[in-house]
Amino acid sequence: MLFHLCSKLEFLPQVFETSIFGVKILTSIASIITSLASRCTLCLKEEESIDHLFVHCQWVSTLWFLALSLMGISWVQPSNVKDILVAWRRRLKEHWVHGIWKLIPLAIWWRTWKERNRRIF
Repeated sequence: MLFHLCSKLEFLPQVFETSIFGVKILTSIASIITSLASRCTLCLKEEESIDHLFVHCQWVSTLWFLALSLMGISWVQPSNVKDILVAWRRRLKEHWVHGIWKLIPLAIWWRTWKERNRRIF
């Protein structure tokens, strides 16, 4: 949906410039809309990407911190989703609550996705 919106907005500056003979006001409005459409809806600070949304966003980082703190675990947060899954699986062998341990990343990511969609739609 976001990609679809951005691709539609990319042609707006040309339409505005040609339809009102080069007036730049509407062109700059279109560029602002395009930049807002790609922002993370949870923190409004960074461009949204998979790694930002599920790992680096301030909102999701808080969820990770809370979940790990409740289990008495401190770790250096991996840089991307793939590395989280690898580190999580490695820790699974050491942890005694296998069923719950497997669900924590899924629960965090599901809640993040639901909150993102709630704010957009």
